[in-house]
Amino acid sequence: MIFNKTGRLIHRDFFVGDNKIENVLEYKYLGLLFTPSGEMKLPLDDLRSRALKAYWSLKSKLGSFFSTHVTETIKLFDTLVRPILTYSSDFWGCLKLPNNNPVENVPTMFCKHLLGVNKQTTNYGVLLELGRTPLLVFAKKAAVKNWERIRRGIANSFLIKSYKNAQVESLLWLKGVESTLSCNGMGETFRDNTEINTRHISSVLNQRLIDIFHQNAFSIINNENSKLRTYGLVKVSAGIEKYLTKITNLKHRRSLTQLRLSSHKLVIETGRHKKIPAKERFCPFCRTEVEDEIHFVIKCKMYDHLRKHLFEQCLTLKPNFDYYNDQQKFILVMNSECLQIMFAKFVSLAEELRLTLIYNHKSLA
Repeated sequence: MIFNKTGRLIHRDFFVGDNKIENVLEYKYLGLLFTPSGEMKLPLDDLRSRALKAYWSLKSKLGSFFSTHVTETIKLFDTLVRPILTYSSDFWGCLKLPNNNPVENVPTMFCKHLLGVNKQTTNYGVLLELGRTPLLVFAKKAAVKNWERIRRGIANSFLIKSYKNAQVESLLWLKGVESTLSCNGMGETFRDNTEINTRHISSVLNQRLIDIFHQNAFSIINNENSKLRTYGLVKVSAGIEKYLTKITNLKHRRSLTQLRLSSHKLVIETGRHKKIPAKERFCPFCRTEVEDEIHFVIKCKMYDHLRKHLFEQCLTLKPNFDYYNDQQKFILVMNSECLQIMFAKFVSLAEELRLTLIYNHKSLA
């Protein structure tokens, strides 16, 4: 293979003795696909394709277990599928990657399937709900860890000599490591050759990347113009949400998840697709009020009989509950662990009632 910027097949004859070597457009070396352009999109597409086969096989074999046992399913995914996606990331983890990284799509798809939300649901939301971080965090950690190992001389002699004789600008992977560390405020660790400072850099980088992801994610969901504006009221800390393992009724759990992540059919979301101004996305039963998550849970009179017992429990929990404003009431019922099972059931029943009433209304019309 002759590497070149155009990525075309350049015809040159090479011989080993009398044997002519075939000139090819792609070659899989140690499980990673290489092409003449040296770009990473095709290799990552290949990893994604292989990982998808493993994922669909896993999902099929797990059956109903896939959705009902969240933590166990996550462990199986991380054990059987993620290693395929991050294969050879100790080489490509810090390289320049495609904007729409193919291997990053699989974990987010997995999270959406696990939570039971639609594919348009915001990626930040599903990752935060499950306490996950982007796959690229693991890839960058692996690449920097590999650089640490080579820098300390824990490699074969040819690799060590190549590293010592190389200039940063001449090796893309080395330049990528320097850029990654510099962009995350750790540039001095790349230039410092002392032994003590070359240890565990990858672990420090990993934690820094996780912290940066959480800072960005929480900043986005708390933006007043964010689709996840309501989620920002109830998601206040990193980590998997406890209700995902506490609520055993899958239908009820999914209804709660969809409400939290704005992956529902309330007018505040369906009106977005019809380009209806936010202030005009009125409740089909309360014609003068916007049907958002707070209105649906706290205010709409259509569900008073369903929420009666829920509010009675809220008063037991907080005797001054009646004096809370609508937002405070919403945050309480969404975040109180002792109310989660009851609240999830209410959301599911209220959704069913809403759809039934709207369907019957349309049928009569």
